[in-house]
Amino acid sequence: AALGTKPFEGAAFRMYPNPSEGNGFFIDVPAGADQATVTIYNTIGQRVVATAAADSATTIKVQPQAVMAAGVYMVQVTSQGKSATKKLIIK
Repeated sequence: AALGTKPFEGAAFRMYPNPSEGNGFFIDVPAGADQATVTIYNTIGQRVVATAAADSATTIKVQPQAVMAAGVYMVQVTSQGKSATKKLIIK
């Protein structure tokens, strides 16, 4: 048996704007993705942002405490034991 999380079914989530200016962006999650959490990692695997959605929200506003530096980040959305990851580009 493998450990970890299962991938989201279908087209996981939508993130915009991407590329972003680094001061915030939005994530649309599928309906039924209850209690979704968003974790953002830099290129060396350090967690730079972690946030959770309201219980039934399908749009999550990610607002970092500080402007994110230019570069590529990995955005992971997890809900109900399933996760999906996409690249985010900060200009």
